[in-house]
Amino acid sequence: MNKTLVRILFLAVILIPIIMGLFSLTNRSNKSGYLKSMENYEKAVAENPSDAEAHYGLAYHYFQQGDFKKALVSFKRVVELKPKHGDAYTGIGSSYFRMNQLDKALEAHLIAVDYDPIDANAHYNLGITYYELERHEDALKAYKKP
Repeated sequence: MNKTLVRILFLAVILIPIIMGLFSLTNRSNKSGYLKSMENYEKAVAENPSDAEAHYGLAYHYFQQGDFKKALVSFKRVVELKPKHGDAYTGIGSSYFRMNQLDKALEAHLIAVDYDPIDANAHYNLGITYYELERHEDALKAYKKP
């Protein structure tokens, strides 16, 4: 396999989401509204601890703030409440990835793809994890799906 091609694909799939994420962050006209949203999720979880989607929203906010340990705890709570929540497994994998626990990230991303085989985001994250594990052939296969 041509390592240059793999590097180009990797950069493309890494840079586009980063640029889009920066764009969305710079376009937030109301940062206090974002924090208020997080407070609302915290309140929803406190009032209804069995609400998987409230836990998912809170986990997403923790992840966006860079608190990957708290995000991981919340994403895991989601799958306790709703075991086939593919997006939560993607969040678990992404949290492990950010904490440089690549084997655990891979395991979670494989579950996410299994539960939602047409989710492009799940395949994207699986591909990045394979790439970081230097499994380039598997990375390319993941990028080509769904």
